[in-house]
Amino acid sequence: MPMKNILLTGLTGLSLIGCNIPTERVDGYDIHGIDVSHHQGVVNWDTVVTQNIDFAFVKATEGEGFQDSCFLHNWTELKRVGIRRGAYHFFYPVLSVQEQVDNFIRTVELIPGDLPPVVDFEVTNRMVKREIIERLEL
Repeated sequence: MPMKNILLTGLTGLSLIGCNIPTERVDGYDIHGIDVSHHQGVVNWDTVVTQNIDFAFVKATEGEGFQDSCFLHNWTELKRVGIRRGAYHFFYPVLSVQEQVDNFIRTVELIPGDLPPVVDFEVTNRMVKREIIERLEL
Protein backbone atom coordinates (compact mmCIF):
# COMPACT_ATOMS: atom_id res chain seq x y z
CA MET A 1 0.00 0.00 0.00
CA PRO A 2 1.45 3.45 -0.90
CA MET A 3 2.73 5.51 2.00
CA LYS A 4 0.37 8.38 1.22
CA ASN A 5 -2.55 6.02 1.90
CA ILE A 6 -1.11 5.04 5.27
CA LEU A 7 0.42 8.21 6.65
CA LEU A 8 -1.12 11.56 5.84
CA THR A 9 0.79 14.78 6.37
CA GLY A 10 -0.74 17.31 8.66
CA LEU A 11 -0.44 18.20 12.31
CA THR A 12 -1.61 21.73 11.50
CA GLY A 13 -3.50 23.57 14.16
CA LEU A 14 -2.34 21.44 17.07
CA SER A 15 -1.74 23.17 20.34
CA LEU A 16 1.09 21.54 22.23
CA ILE A 17 0.57 21.84 25.95
CA GLY A 18 2.19 20.62 29.08
CA CYS A 19 -0.10 18.02 30.57
CA ASN A 20 -0.01 19.41 34.07
CA ILE A 21 -0.85 23.02 33.23
CA PRO A 22 -4.07 24.58 31.91
CA THR A 23 -4.48 24.54 28.15
CA GLU A 24 -3.82 27.86 26.43
CA ARG A 25 -6.30 28.61 23.65
CA VAL A 26 -5.38 30.15 20.31
CA ASP A 27 -7.84 32.87 19.33
CA GLY A 28 -9.90 32.26 16.21
CA TYR A 29 -10.13 28.46 16.49
CA ASP A 30 -13.16 26.51 17.64
CA ILE A 31 -11.39 23.13 17.79
CA HIS A 32 -8.39 22.47 20.03
CA GLY A 33 -6.03 19.54 20.21
CA ILE A 34 -2.73 18.44 21.63
CA ASP A 35 0.27 16.43 20.50
CA VAL A 36 2.00 14.21 23.07
CA SER A 37 4.82 11.70 23.23
CA HIS A 38 7.13 10.19 25.82
CA HIS A 39 8.68 13.67 26.17
CA GLN A 40 5.64 14.70 28.25
CA GLY A 41 5.96 11.68 30.53
CA VAL A 42 2.87 9.88 31.77
CA VAL A 43 -0.18 11.95 30.84
CA ASN A 44 -3.12 12.08 33.24
CA TRP A 45 -5.92 11.88 30.67
CA ASP A 46 -8.58 12.33 33.37
CA THR A 47 -7.16 15.84 33.85
CA VAL A 48 -6.80 16.53 30.14
CA VAL A 49 -10.43 15.60 29.44
CA THR A 50 -11.54 18.41 31.79
CA GLN A 51 -9.69 20.97 29.64
CA ASN A 52 -12.11 20.78 26.68
CA ILE A 53 -9.64 19.17 24.32
CA ASP A 54 -11.34 18.00 21.12
CA PHE A 55 -8.60 15.65 19.90
CA ALA A 56 -5.09 14.44 20.57
CA PHE A 57 -2.35 13.11 18.36
CA VAL A 58 0.10 10.77 20.05
CA LYS A 59 3.51 9.74 18.82
CA ALA A 60 3.48 6.09 17.88
CA THR A 61 6.72 5.48 16.02
CA GLU A 62 9.94 7.02 14.78
CA GLY A 63 12.22 5.86 12.01
CA GLU A 64 12.47 2.19 11.12
CA GLY A 65 12.09 0.56 14.52
CA PHE A 66 11.39 2.93 17.41
CA GLN A 67 8.05 2.70 19.22
CA ASP A 68 7.22 5.50 21.65
CA SER A 69 7.29 4.11 25.19
CA CYS A 70 4.09 6.00 26.14
CA PHE A 71 2.11 5.22 22.99
CA LEU A 72 0.10 2.27 24.28
CA HIS A 73 -0.80 4.10 27.50
CA ASN A 74 -1.83 7.26 25.63
CA TRP A 75 -3.72 5.36 22.90
CA THR A 76 -5.69 3.28 25.41
CA GLU A 77 -6.42 6.19 27.73
CA LEU A 78 -7.66 8.44 24.91
CA LYS A 79 -10.20 5.78 23.99
CA ARG A 80 -11.22 5.38 27.64
CA VAL A 81 -11.82 9.10 28.29
CA GLY A 82 -13.50 9.69 24.93
CA ILE A 83 -11.10 12.16 23.32
CA ARG A 84 -10.75 11.67 19.54
CA ARG A 85 -7.37 10.18 18.90
CA GLY A 86 -4.83 10.09 16.12
CA ALA A 87 -1.35 8.61 15.86
CA TYR A 88 1.73 10.01 14.17
CA HIS A 89 5.08 8.80 12.89
CA PHE A 90 8.29 10.85 13.17
CA PHE A 91 9.78 10.54 9.68
CA TYR A 92 13.44 10.45 8.64
CA PRO A 93 13.82 11.12 4.90
CA VAL A 94 17.10 9.19 4.58
CA LEU A 95 15.72 5.95 6.04
CA SER A 96 13.73 3.30 4.20
CA VAL A 97 10.21 4.57 3.61
CA GLN A 98 8.80 1.03 3.58
CA GLU A 99 10.50 0.12 6.88
CA GLN A 100 9.04 3.26 8.46
CA VAL A 101 5.55 2.44 7.16
CA ASP A 102 5.90 -1.13 8.41
CA ASN A 103 6.99 0.13 11.85
CA PHE A 104 3.86 2.28 12.09
CA ILE A 105 1.52 -0.49 10.87
CA ARG A 106 2.99 -2.96 13.40
CA THR A 107 2.43 -0.48 16.22
CA VAL A 108 -0.92 1.20 15.55
CA GLU A 109 -4.31 -0.46 15.23
CA LEU A 110 -6.79 2.09 13.92
CA ILE A 111 -10.51 1.64 14.47
CA PRO A 112 -13.50 3.52 13.05
CA GLY A 113 -13.63 6.99 14.59
CA ASP A 114 -9.86 7.39 14.92
CA LEU A 115 -8.31 10.33 13.12
CA PRO A 116 -6.21 9.68 10.02
CA PRO A 117 -2.57 8.97 10.83
CA VAL A 118 -0.04 11.70 10.10
CA VAL A 119 3.64 12.12 9.37
CA ASP A 120 5.71 14.48 11.47
CA PHE A 121 9.00 15.41 9.88
CA GLU A 122 11.26 17.94 11.45
CA VAL A 123 14.63 16.88 10.11
CA THR A 124 15.71 17.09 6.48
CA ASN A 125 18.89 15.04 6.77
CA ARG A 126 20.28 17.58 4.29
CA MET A 127 17.85 16.45 1.61
CA VAL A 128 16.23 19.08 -0.59
CA LYS A 129 12.49 19.74 -0.38
CA ARG A 130 11.75 17.99 -3.71
CA GLU A 131 13.49 14.78 -2.56
CA ILE A 132 11.61 14.73 0.74
CA ILE A 133 8.25 15.24 -1.00
CA GLU A 134 9.05 12.43 -3.45
CA ARG A 135 9.81 10.06 -0.56
CA LEU A 136 6.59 11.05 1.25
CA GLU A 137 4.60 10.30 -1.90
CA LEU A 138 5.94 6.72 -2.23
